[in-house]
Amino acid sequence: MDLEKARGAALAAKLGSIRGEIESCRQSRNSGAPHLAPENSGESLVVWGAWVERAARRILELQRAAQETERALAAQMRKLQEANRNVKVLEDLKESQQARWRADFNRELESAASESHLARLFAKRRD
Repeated sequence: MDLEKARGAALAAKLGSIRGEIESCRQSRNSGAPHLAPENSGESLVVWGAWVERAARRILELQRAAQETERALAAQMRKLQEANRNVKVLEDLKESQQARWRADFNRELESAASESHLARLFAKRRD
């Protein structure tokens, strides 16, 4: 159970990290616009365009990774829910077994007490 929780926490942390990196790439791309002077050649625009393209590809890669991690996290959450249900079933079985055991024990104790009481009554009558 703890292992399933740890796996879920690790996936959630990974997803948060990926989303943070996506946001960082977007901010970097948006704030990285060139400050072109009129005397700059078209070469700086080409370089900047290539950089924007790389940033866009990286964002797409990260979005795909985020989707895969979301699917893995959803699957892990289903496993965790199933594990929780199984633990609950086992706890219920344990409680019902203990209740049955207590009832049997109390019945036997009651029977022994009754037999003991009757034995004392018969012993008093003989005296």
